[in-house]
Amino acid sequence: MNTMDWGNPEKDQIVGIIDGDDFLWGNDCLQNVKNEYDKGFNIVWTANEWDKFGLNHSGPYEDSNKDPYSHTWVSSHFRTFKICDYFSVPESNFKNKEGEWFEACYDQALMLPILHNILKSGGKTKYINKVHYIYRGNIQEDSEFRKKQLEYESYIRTRGYLSK
Repeated sequence: MNTMDWGNPEKDQIVGIIDGDDFLWGNDCLQNVKNEYDKGFNIVWTANEWDKFGLNHSGPYEDSNKDPYSHTWVSSHFRTFKICDYFSVPESNFKNKEGEWFEACYDQALMLPILHNILKSGGKTKYINKVHYIYRGNIQEDSEFRKKQLEYESYIRTRGYLSK
């Protein structure tokens, strides 16, 4: 059981992750995401734009037979999933090697195990190729925080999915 108390959420409740300094873009964002869930997709994310760089790291998950831990990272912002899929992942997947919650790189710590379970069970992913998320991150390649992110990313991907 996860330590967070979510009460008794509906099985198909959709969770969306927005970083504190970012924002959703477009009046149709939430409706577009909901429409894809209504079509039977199990996890949905959208294109994004960096306000400073104009980059988009998101894209479609093109090889559903490939383990998401070795697949190129594409399931970035706006990330959404069903709460039941979150609860199907053992809590250990969200923690570092010291057993503490990840301080950085939570996007991969969260999304990769959920993707793993969805793809393993034959579920479907959906990438909406429309900018619905403005990322305002200011990554400095030589910062201590960025080094920690890269360290965690390497650890998560090397470790892979934990079934317990």
